[in-house]
Amino acid sequence: IYHRQRPEHRRRIRVSRWTALFFIAIGQLMIVLDTTVVNIAIPTAQSDLHMSDGGRQWVVAAYTLAFGGLLLFGGRLTDLIGRKRAVVTGLAGFAVASAIGGASVNGGMLIAARTMQGASGALLSPAALAMITGCASTAGWGPAPTTAPVPASAPEGAPRFVKTTGMNLTAKEAEVKVPPGIRVQD
Repeated sequence: IYHRQRPEHRRRIRVSRWTALFFIAIGQLMIVLDTTVVNIAIPTAQSDLHMSDGGRQWVVAAYTLAFGGLLLFGGRLTDLIGRKRAVVTGLAGFAVASAIGGASVNGGMLIAARTMQGASGALLSPAALAMITGCASTAGWGPAPTTAPVPASAPEGAPRFVKTTGMNLTAKEAEVKVPPGIRVQD
């Protein structure tokens, strides 16, 4: 029923889709950039907050443990509460945790803030990727992927990639170089 809508409504949808894509990209950039920034700033933070070497390691490990440990839960929570709400909650939580981390007065406060950043990132990351898939499928960029392809660098990855993407090609037709000894099912 998209074609029956008024043109100004279609324009508004397109603008909000691109706006959403912009904020999703910013969120993903925050997750990736945060680790780099902390690794650069950790020596200064260690001396300013009078942390031990063990405390310095916990600043990095707290984020990694929270992010990795809660990533699957964040994906499930995204399914339960919705993608938009999960992205907004993840962005807000990450921003609040960053502010707390910046205002830290001791090592424990910084470690707690990094843990909160990891938990917020674990909610934000799967929600953002799901929203990108949703934006791509509704923007006319082609069908949304239904399965995750296996990397072509895996021994049987290239033929499996061809099969999971829905391409009705055999490995030979797709000109995939398969190492000797690997059996390819057609």
